[in-house]
Amino acid sequence: MQYAPLVPGTLVCNRYVVVGLAGQGPFGLTYLAHDQKRFDELCLLQEFVPVSQDPALLEFLRQSFHQQAAALYQLQHLQLPHFRIMFVHDQRLYLVREYIIGKSYGALLNELVAAGRTFSQAEVMQILVQTLPVLTYLHRMGLIHQNICPENLILRHQDQLPVLIDFGLVKQLVVSLPLHPVPPEVSLVREPYAAPEQLQAGVVSPATDLYALAATAIALLTGQAPQLRQTWWNRTQDWESQVELYPEFAHILKRMLHPHPNKRFTSAKQTLKALEPIIAPVLTLTTPTLRPSPIPSPPSPPLAPSSPPHSPPPKRSLPQRFHRQTTGDWKASAILLISVALLVSVISFRALSWVQKDWPFKPSPESPIAANSPPTAATDSSASTSTPSPAQSIPERQPTREPGMSSPGSAEAEIPPQFLAALTDELFYAKHPDLQGKKLAAEQTDLQQEWRAISNEVQTKLASLSAETRSKLGSYQRSDYEQWIAPGNGASVNSRELNVLANNRFGELFPDQKGKTLDPKTFGQVWYAIAEEELQQLKPQQ
Repeated sequence: MQYAPLVPGTLVCNRYVVVGLAGQGPFGLTYLAHDQKRFDELCLLQEFVPVSQDPALLEFLRQSFHQQAAALYQLQHLQLPHFRIMFVHDQRLYLVREYIIGKSYGALLNELVAAGRTFSQAEVMQILVQTLPVLTYLHRMGLIHQNICPENLILRHQDQLPVLIDFGLVKQLVVSLPLHPVPPEVSLVREPYAAPEQLQAGVVSPATDLYALAATAIALLTGQAPQLRQTWWNRTQDWESQVELYPEFAHILKRMLHPHPNKRFTSAKQTLKALEPIIAPVLTLTTPTLRPSPIPSPPSPPLAPSSPPHSPPPKRSLPQRFHRQTTGDWKASAILLISVALLVSVISFRALSWVQKDWPFKPSPESPIAANSPPTAATDSSASTSTPSPAQSIPERQPTREPGMSSPGSAEAEIPPQFLAALTDELFYAKHPDLQGKKLAAEQTDLQQEWRAISNEVQTKLASLSAETRSKLGSYQRSDYEQWIAPGNGASVNSRELNVLANNRFGELFPDQKGKTLDPKTFGQVWYAIAEEELQQLKPQQ
């Protein structure tokens, strides 16, 4: 039985309002939709239409998918999409996942090639440095992405971070269960980027993802999709003649592309460690080509995610062998260099875990997110009395700044120390409630290091806020919010609209806090800071 695509405005399962078709292919249709039970948050509905329409079979397929893809639902990482639910409606199966607003690196590469340019090695280095920690997390969770390519790596508009989408596991389940009729000639992987062992025997491992990531890097550097995979390692002139790379960088890429998986790096973490010594030389001795930076406006249903690319690093004089096309945008370059410096600092201290995977989402009616309202004001006052911060009562675990941990102008320097300690304490004690109110002994170095890692993680996430709002964390009050939404404040926005915008962005930064009651002195402060920034963004639109 043939089914026509859902038309815009269709209500699915009395919850999801279809905005439009976002994509279609042999594995099913994908729709952009508003989730009415999450404050009209945008999401993606992937639709499957099994050949058999027996209700019992459809329910069996749904349960089977949920059981076999349970690991996907547990993923809680800033740079991975969140999978919500799979359900049956009108004899179709739907998989709901988070919608990432951004533009794929494949689309960005096409734009650059059309302009006679490609990604520079500095830009590609930054992509690797920002993506390898995601693979470290994914592999630690027992998952292999299996489908890395420029089209499945999204440059997210909100924070300019790469996000991995389109897991190979979903396609495998679509075929094996089967959820949707897929022609036998259709490949489950992006063949030009897949490792030899994956293509020839269907064998995957962490090394498989490393191969695909390196193949993606070469494509971004050369502007060409890979043609002869084996020759990328055996005949270096196939791609090295087209780009001028830092020698050690080229060596690392070649090792990632080795045809034998046991000859590659053993893990994403090991690959990142190999890159660390050359990150600074590559970023400072090379000049990237500029990429077009279109300013997106809210579209009607997009066919693909879209966002402007991140800004390139600053221009520098180069040795002849590193010389590339140069053109300047000093302001944008400085922004990128500062962000990369912060990222390198975080990497150096092994604080690249941007999520707390052991805090599941638990809706709470009282939550400012669940209730669509800002943090309540019962204790929302900097002058109110409260018990001392655990950070003050446990001096043994206070972090000390080590060389290179931060620099003037970094997120840490702009976040009030007392607020940073309080927020870190909340996260730390959520993981170790038995330690609440206790001092850590000097020999409990593991716990002290964990506290510091959480603090660094918080700083990394809050780096997406402006310096002005970061400096105000800890001082926001309910009265500030009431003043923002008061008539005549210069912004054409009502409180509900502002709450939806703030909730969505807050949920991107701290997905583990969704549905929880926010303490107005810690996470509530972050919510207020985001709300203030969203308000400023809305003002020019009046």
